[in-house]
Amino acid sequence: MLNPKPGLFVVAFIPQFTSPVRGSVPVEMLFDGAIFAELTAIVFAVLASFAAQLSAGLSRRPRVVAAVNIGAGLTFVTAGLSILVLGRCSEA
Repeated sequence: MLNPKPGLFVVAFIPQFTSPVRGSVPVEMLFDGAIFAELTAIVFAVLASFAAQLSAGLSRRPRVVAAVNIGAGLTFVTAGLSILVLGRCSEA
């Protein structure tokens, strides 16, 4: 609710689709913004449902969670090493 990015998106993106010929621009922006908010709520509800199912499944499989954590750690270490190597290559 306190994140300003969705509001900025609506203010920056929605005016492209408004036209004074069709009526009041502020009313049209409010209507389009409401549609955007409803679709966003639906998408987030579906994502939350899938996340809850995934969380329930992972809570029954601690080995999978450990493997995912190790994989994430290795990814970060690899990314750090590649940045280190690329930084040294650019100095040469």
